[in-house]
Amino acid sequence: MKKVLLFSSLCMFLLMSCGIRKMKNFSECQFKLDQLNWLSVAQIKIYPNKKNNLTFIDFLTIGNALTQKKMPLVIDLNIGVQNPNSKSAKMSRFDWKLQIAEKETLQGSVNTELEIGPNENKSLQTELEIEAYDILSKYSMDELQDLVNHAIDKNGNPDKIKIFIRPYVKIGKKEIPYLAYFPINTQF
Repeated sequence: MKKVLLFSSLCMFLLMSCGIRKMKNFSECQFKLDQLNWLSVAQIKIYPNKKNNLTFIDFLTIGNALTQKKMPLVIDLNIGVQNPNSKSAKMSRFDWKLQIAEKETLQGSVNTELEIGPNENKSLQTELEIEAYDILSKYSMDELQDLVNHAIDKNGNPDKIKIFIRPYVKIGKKEIPYLAYFPINTQF
């Protein structure tokens, strides 16, 4: 009985130390926003194709979504990850927070696994799905107009939008979150 308890304790210790090492490796990784691929509201692609030329039907679709208080916003982007470690880093998923004009607006989760080798750079394509109607309730019309006009710069980079992520590592069957959120920068 004592041998089984000792063996179980040893296995738990090894699993925990492996998980702590994975978290440490991931905490030293750097993240950057590589590219904003596209953005859609109520299934109408407004960036990059239709930035300034929405049709009457597009406005009707968005207006209909507004009246139903359901405006899905999907942001498709590439996140660059740089691992400066001599060992690989792995995450099982991540939580994200979106800040617009210095205000924390929305949050969610992405169930995308990523393993990045030692001294490697990778690009992670992901979609952030947001209920845009929630944003409308947090800003005045002037703030919304300013946000729309200045959210994306000439090069397609977000100007007043900031994204933070918190990775999770899998230890056995349990997912453990990292202690803090990492900012996604525009460069390494």
